[in-house]
Amino acid sequence: MFDTIRARMAITPQRTVAAGAVVSVALLTVIGVSTTWFISANSLRDNIEAWAEAHRAEGYVVEYQGLEVSGFPFRLTTVLAAPAIAEPNHPNAWAWKGDRVVFEGSPWDFTELQITLPAAQEFRYRPVAGGDRVVTATVDQGVAQIALPRGVIEGFTLAVSGLTLSTADDVLRVERLAAEGRRVARDTRELSLAIDDLTLPARMNGPMGREIARFAAAATVKGPLTPGDLPAVLIAWSEAGGTVELKAVDLRWRDLDITASGTLTLDREMRPQAALSAEIVGYGAALVALAEGGAMKARDAVLTATALDLLARPRADGVRVLTLPLTAQDGTLFVGPLALLRLPPVVRR
Repeated sequence: MFDTIRARMAITPQRTVAAGAVVSVALLTVIGVSTTWFISANSLRDNIEAWAEAHRAEGYVVEYQGLEVSGFPFRLTTVLAAPAIAEPNHPNAWAWKGDRVVFEGSPWDFTELQITLPAAQEFRYRPVAGGDRVVTATVDQGVAQIALPRGVIEGFTLAVSGLTLSTADDVLRVERLAAEGRRVARDTRELSLAIDDLTLPARMNGPMGREIARFAAAATVKGPLTPGDLPAVLIAWSEAGGTVELKAVDLRWRDLDITASGTLTLDREMRPQAALSAEIVGYGAALVALAEGGAMKARDAVLTATALDLLARPRADGVRVLTLPLTAQDGTLFVGPLALLRLPPVVRR
């Protein structure tokens, strides 16, 4: 018995040393994690306040009613309450405000950032001619993921559900919206957009109705895109030979189903200029709708459908598919040889 007690007493110091080492490592880890979190939290707060002050010095109005940082110890969650930014000296005197914005990231890695969009937003601007206009936006849920590998935005994803855009006269509704973009070279970006269950404003209620089941597009945008006002950015991009390579476009509107691909750019007058190849299903029903809505005569719709039937080819399921070029040239959109509608400039020089 005494031998056993002496044996246990003999190894007690070793166990004590080992236990002490474990406690020390754990304590140092806790101290390191805590220190890193608080340093990152303070740095983030300082950077936001510095950004606000820098923009105020440039003539912007930047406001927020509260700035909270939480998420200790493994996340940095920053909540800006009632954020607002405006540029009163801009020709359009624009202003934006939201109920709150939430930023989330890792205290050890600032290359990725998640943003929860405001549930309610308001954008106010003043056209060159006319009084102020207001667009309000509400979302059921909206989250953006931003990639910042070198401190600048190199990619993003956006997922929104239940988006409503409202003006004094109209309302636009989108049930689901997804967008993605990434830089693949210095002046080359890959972008995609998918919209499901879009309801157009009442003033756009035409023969095809206001309900669009789906619009999706995937494209490669080539050409320099520098920060600035949108008109100036598009003009500079066009003058530098900017192009959009549309890999796939999908439109489902009532019985009409269009898929297309091709190239898009802007002409000297800043009007769309395009060369696309499209496959169209449901053109007959679309022509009937146009005739019933008064957009074309019933006789012309029947003759056009008959002519298109001669050009279409049947699929395995018997549905006829029309393959033809879609072109935009000199301010006019052509479907094959048929001039469909006039295209105004995207922006004015």
